[in-house]
Amino acid sequence: MIPELQTERLRLRGWRAEDFEAYAAFAGDTALNAHRGGAVDRIHAWDEFCAIQGQWLLLGIGSFAVEERASGKVVGYAGLWSPDDLPEPELCWSLFEEFHGLGYATEAARAVQVWAHGTKNLAPLMSFIHPGNKASQRVAERLGATYEGETELRGSPRFFYRHVVPALNTTSQNMTSQKETEICP
Repeated sequence: MIPELQTERLRLRGWRAEDFEAYAAFAGDTALNAHRGGAVDRIHAWDEFCAIQGQWLLLGIGSFAVEERASGKVVGYAGLWSPDDLPEPELCWSLFEEFHGLGYATEAARAVQVWAHGTKNLAPLMSFIHPGNKASQRVAERLGATYEGETELRGSPRFFYRHVVPALNTTSQNMTSQKETEICP
């Protein structure tokens, strides 16, 4: 079962079939995917979309659809990516273009950090960020991640960031798991 996480402005939930059109448009956008491995066509977007669900089924972790609570619109994704060629899960995030600059990436990624550590008991997470992706570098820094050097991911240069273990003070974090829903900062 995919949990639902909530923040003040966002709901992180499992992807639904009706979310595919928004995901396919995002995955096919050349500019938005310049740092993510490149845009893909609709067929490959479907493969990615299904792989997200498969990772949840096989590993119990994955990427959440990030939904704006006020409008109900899917604004992007945040979660854990754990392909076979990585030694540990990566904390990842990306937003659809119209939702850039609102602080949603940081808010969603923080919710995933708290969930991953508090519920899944995962060690401090890592992120690979393309050297040209200044916006994601700023998100990592806002999350308290430390830059640990340059590396490569599937033949592409990346900056390696190690995240801090988030504070799990349930009073200040406003967290609850009473109904399979987690409220995060």
